[in-house]
Amino acid sequence: MKAAKLLLDKYLISKDIVLMIDEMYLQKSVEYSSGEMVGCDEDDSMFKGIVGFMIVGLKQSMPYIIKSLPEVKIEGSCLKNEVIQVIELLHSIGFKVGCVVSDNHCTNVSSMGAKRMILR
Repeated sequence: MKAAKLLLDKYLISKDIVLMIDEMYLQKSVEYSSGEMVGCDEDDSMFKGIVGFMIVGLKQSMPYIIKSLPEVKIEGSCLKNEVIQVIELLHSIGFKVGCVVSDNHCTNVSSMGAKRMILR
């Protein structure tokens, strides 16, 4: 988010943005790096993918990744909470989120379908 704020402050991205969400599947593997296990959660379950949160200014087409969320199993309600937190944080640093865009992956559909999220 610090990078997004810097882009906004330097007028390299407009304050009117679209939030895009997409998942990427990963090859399951775990590595030991700098004293930590990378590629698994606290229960040693390997991550199967990552959910990326990207913003795109309405006046340019360059997407910027602002958050990534590793996943073992992610459910619609969990994703919905993450989306709300990201929107609130973006609003707090000066962005105006015009819409949220995702594909029709079942997790995305369930996170958006239960109740409408109001963007302020």
